[in-house]
Amino acid sequence: MELYEKLLAAAGQGDVQAQREIAYMHYYGKGAEKDRVKALQWYQKAAEQGDAQARYETASMYSRGKGTEKDEVEALHWYVTAAQLGNIQARVELGNMYQYGEGTRLDLERAMYWYKKAAEKGDAGARYELGQMYYYGKGTKVDRVTALIWYKKAARRGDTRAQEKVDQLSTGYVYR
Repeated sequence: MELYEKLLAAAGQGDVQAQREIAYMHYYGKGAEKDRVKALQWYQKAAEQGDAQARYETASMYSRGKGTEKDEVEALHWYVTAAQLGNIQARVELGNMYQYGEGTRLDLERAMYWYKKAAEKGDAGARYELGQMYYYGKGTKVDRVTALIWYKKAARRGDTRAQEKVDQLSTGYVYR
């Protein structure tokens, strides 16, 4: 029996990991026909069983209009449920959505909340975004010292944008 058929049988029996694998195969066309509609269906089945990564993938597909019409409100729902289960990528996406008012109203305090949740788990991008928010006073008062702390944390995780900010702040020359 071919791998796809084995996974399909297990997925049909409710195996969450198999459902995610089948979704992945359809999304990328690896070992199965590339079919984003089927990918979304399988990710959503796993998501409905409480799988955090599947919830993130479902949200991402709604956010980008892959396998479905773009629906930022539906994406927000799935990102929130994934983030509540600890998915770091979903926390970053929520920070972005709240910071830029995508799929929801602009809410800089909520953006900071979700970025901090991701940053606490080591996400470099979230740390950089927190640095930006403190540097420019978005959702908080301007605080260049705290901004520098977040930039340094992001730079230590390999974020080159953050390293540029650290270098600029250290030399006293900053691009606006």
